[in-house]
Amino acid sequence: MATKSKIFFVMEYVKGSELFNKVAKDRLKEEIAKKYFQQLISAVSFCHAPGVYHRDLKPEYILLDEDGNLKASGFGLSAISEETKQDGLFHTFCALLLNSQMPFPATSLTTQATDQSALLALRSHLTLDPYRVITRNWTNSSFVYSWIGVTCNSCHHRVAALNVFDTGLVGTIPPQLGNLSFLVSPNLRTFSTQFAEEMSLLHRLKFIALNVKNFSGEVPMWFGFLPKLQFLSLKNNSFTGFILYSISNLSNLELLDFSSNSLQGNIPEELGKLKSLDVLSMRHNHLSGSIPSAIFNLSNLKTFAFTSNTLSGILPSDICCNLPFLKGICLSDNHFSGQIPSNLSQCSQLQIMSLSDNYFSGQIPGEIGKLTSLQILYLGGNNINSIIYVLLQNPKLCIWQVLSRSRLEIFRT
Repeated sequence: MATKSKIFFVMEYVKGSELFNKVAKDRLKEEIAKKYFQQLISAVSFCHAPGVYHRDLKPEYILLDEDGNLKASGFGLSAISEETKQDGLFHTFCALLLNSQMPFPATSLTTQATDQSALLALRSHLTLDPYRVITRNWTNSSFVYSWIGVTCNSCHHRVAALNVFDTGLVGTIPPQLGNLSFLVSPNLRTFSTQFAEEMSLLHRLKFIALNVKNFSGEVPMWFGFLPKLQFLSLKNNSFTGFILYSISNLSNLELLDFSSNSLQGNIPEELGKLKSLDVLSMRHNHLSGSIPSAIFNLSNLKTFAFTSNTLSGILPSDICCNLPFLKGICLSDNHFSGQIPSNLSQCSQLQIMSLSDNYFSGQIPGEIGKLTSLQILYLGGNNINSIIYVLLQNPKLCIWQVLSRSRLEIFRT
């Protein structure tokens, strides 16, 4: 990377070939092409956040690693917006390989004064402070660590958490928030509609929860480049578009909840890489296709919920072989078909099984009666018309939860 005063030289060995060679041999399948486009857009978007513009994208400069992921290279003609504004000249990146799977680091050091400036910018972007809590408390005359809703870490005394949700604030997120480089947990659920791209520089973020109806548009690409993120909840918003492939980069992610949005398309196979995932919830969207088999190999998964989509296909017969901790499976109101897997009895901790309003047929597996922890069972609205002999051995179950809108004949044993 070159600026007016310094040159940085970065190298990375990429085992794969150029994208040019791949497309020259044969046409790409649609799913592969979509994956490549999303990764390429992710890389470019992440460059734009700190003000870097490639200006020379072509297949020869797009490399493939051994896992088939794109890496953008060839930054010889790139422009740096910050430098351009000062002298009108283009200052270029030289031979930089940008890993589209990794975050772009912040380009400048930050201090406690930077934190204070960022929070004062947030205060200036308020459109409603009904109790004047922030207006009166966040001032230059007091230390940041004493401000209401602000938590600083003990080591560096830098802002680590924001929690202003209960103060009734309404406003927009300013770009300066991206300077809170030690921020781990921001609670900005009452702020509105658009994210500042500079937030992509917050590489220490572990917790993002935006569970209100204030946010819309496509899910920001840079969410997939926050390496320490553990909790990502965007439920109850108006997000559109597709589930990002880049989310699979978040190896520490434990909860992923995009419920009650307007997301569409298929569930990416790459989500099967999230080995730390406990909760996967995509309820009430417009997702289609089948659930990738890799999802059923997430051995730490406790809950997966895809209720109210247009998903289809047959559940694998070995659905519980690699899900020893599963407590909830929620697939109601979809287009699933075939038989209910008898293997479900191996999910010994299962408490909730919601499969109603699909096209399941055949017999209800007697093995379900072995699920002694099962408390909620929804099977109504399917093509099940068999006799249940052992299902009601479990006294915790409500009969009507089983019977609702099904043609079932019940016998207690």
